[in-house]
Amino acid sequence: MSTSYPLGSYSAGGAGGGAELKTLTQSVANDGTVNVLSLGVISVAFLETSYVSDGSTNTSTTDLVPILTSNTSGGGLAFGSNVVNGAAWQAFDSNMLTSWVTANVNISPGAPQWLGYKFPTARCINKFTVSNRYTNDWYKQAPKDFTLQGSNTVTDVNATTNDTDWNLLGTFTNQTNWNNSGGETRTFTVINGAEYKYYRIRVTAVNGHPACAIANWSLIEAASVGGTAYNIQQPNPATTYSKVTPEGVGEKTVVITNKSGSTQDLKIEYFE
Repeated sequence: MSTSYPLGSYSAGGAGGGAELKTLTQSVANDGTVNVLSLGVISVAFLETSYVSDGSTNTSTTDLVPILTSNTSGGGLAFGSNVVNGAAWQAFDSNMLTSWVTANVNISPGAPQWLGYKFPTARCINKFTVSNRYTNDWYKQAPKDFTLQGSNTVTDVNATTNDTDWNLLGTFTNQTNWNNSGGETRTFTVINGAEYKYYRIRVTAVNGHPACAIANWSLIEAASVGGTAYNIQQPNPATTYSKVTPEGVGEKTVVITNKSGSTQDLKIEYFE
């Protein structure tokens, strides 16, 4: 989708003659384009949101994943390894009596299992909760040693070995003595200020059972702290935004495309 802004009408003589500096801010979806007439424009920049990276200071309890009824019902994608009795989405259904459950695969560092979620757009997660399956001996299926990982470039979420696509966000060990009478929910935090589309919990040990299970897994977004202006002439990173400027003098249409992976605010300063 393209939006045009015929900005600026002052002459090549500059901003004199009573020209007024104005600012326009426009939300631009990923892959959306904005056409800006160059004459009169003094700066064009995307305002990127930054985050408080320390999850231990995050007071939010809001789960970014909606309540699911299938792996794809929320607009994203829930996925998990070696599903047998409980699909991945059942860790996102807000029901302690249902779970993501793997086969009896004897989880170990050499045979890890994982549960993950792909957001429609990249989000910054630095806090999460895990609730265990309970009754019988199912508390033994709760994760004991695990990591939280994030990625924007997963080639196959169901690959048996697919560790090169993932960034390590946090490591957690010796999570024992999970409640078996009614289950329990534990909160974990990481240091993360980056946005990822994919998140997964990668389990390398459980509490004495050959299978792994998680009743509920919530993902909580980091607090935002405003934005940083990235000038289109020198985008940061260079692949985040693109622009096409026709050659020649005089008023020209500059085509700016948001390639960041998510909706961003475009700020335009111009004289009128």
